Amino acid sequence: MYPNAASHAKLLSAGGIAVLSSMLSAQGIIYVNSSFKVGYEGEFTHDWDIDFDGTVDAEIFLAGPIGNSFIEIRYGYHPSFFGLRVASNNYLQYLPRDTYVNGTQVRFDYQIHSVFRGGIFKSATGFPDGLPGYIGFFFDNDGTTNYGWAEVILRQEARYGSIEILRWAYDETGANIKTGAIPEPGVAALGLGALALGAAGLRRWRKKAA
Repeated sequence: MYPNAASHAKLLSAGGIAVLSSMLSAQGIIYVNSSFKVGYEGEFTHDWDIDFDGTVDAEIFLAGPIGNSFIEIRYGYHPSFFGLRVASNNYLQYLPRDTYVNGTQVRFDYQIHSVFRGGIFKSATGFPDGLPGYIGFFFDNDGTTNYGWAEVILRQEARYGSIEILRWAYDETGANIKTGAIPEPGVAALGLGALALGAAGLRRWRKKAA
């Protein structure tokens, strides 16, 4: 038996989405210290809500039979709403720290069909196996294109492989952002009570903290 699109929803538990540890906001940068893992020993699928507004910004999922499985990252079929920074061959690109993510000199793709195929790297380039690195992305945030980064670990694992997203950040003003950039120390953290209120609670918290 193996995971497939029809079984994804059944495999997610109520607690499957990672609890937000902390969320910081300053000078337009929103930083989320939260994690999740997609792979045979993690979730089989994760609906990534980057800005916690209740809308799925991207899907990361594992599918296919043992030995020919793949992990895919995509936003449905609407490439104008979400994109991943890719290399010239359209492979998911490893980014060093302090690399700019913006829309002026790089390529983005809304779908990486086989980050892994059968447990080994296929459509990914430059990633150290099992060690943290950065990826870049953009997404639509209430009509504004926001650029961001995520720190990830890609592991080549027997049969499937896995993607673990450790944390991420984006600039809600639409400005470019450097990988690893976070708000300055001393910015108050958003508690779980405000998070439970969803996007409306987040907006109220930002207004109060400003």
